[in-house]
Amino acid sequence: MIQPNNKTISERRKAELRGELELDFINQIIIEQGYNALSVYQKEVVSDKVSDGAIRILEVEDDEILEYVKSIKIEFFKKTCEEQIELGFTSSNGHFYRTNRDDQVNMIGQKDSLVDDPSITYVDWKTEDVGYIRHTKEQWMQVYNEAFAHKKDQLFKYEALKQQVLAATNQDEVALIQWTEAKMEVKVQMLAS
Repeated sequence: MIQPNNKTISERRKAELRGELELDFINQIIIEQGYNALSVYQKEVVSDKVSDGAIRILEVEDDEILEYVKSIKIEFFKKTCEEQIELGFTSSNGHFYRTNRDDQVNMIGQKDSLVDDPSITYVDWKTEDVGYIRHTKEQWMQVYNEAFAHKKDQLFKYEALKQQVLAATNQDEVALIQWTEAKMEVKVQMLAS
């Protein structure tokens, strides 16, 4: 029985990792500057990725490249949305609250406790700027509502940008679509009653 050469496997994996890093770098250029900012070589790497090496570079269609560029931009916006949600927010009370996944679950649990037990009159909750502070029930519900609005705003922004990317007809249009701090409106369809 032939044993695989660990050095060969290791070298092969190193080459794969170099290729992945190169593609990550190229994808970052696409996100920040657009496909047309790539060098000829970098465009060939993208063409090879799009074709999965199955067809020659010259046979890759522009629409296949556009779909790849769109998918990279949408994935970037998805990750940015998740990061923005988890970064937290500054409440109208002036304090900064975390909203990572555990924080969101804890907030829902605290809200449920307040709804279920009317005898609860205050909530001690951790802020990122001054540590734990005591909130009245009403103050804490305001923080909870603002946390929910923060998350909803980020999700709506992601959806609006995703729709813009999907509607783009060329790589230059995709490159112009950027994540900004501005709120974005999303067309919401009403369910028929």
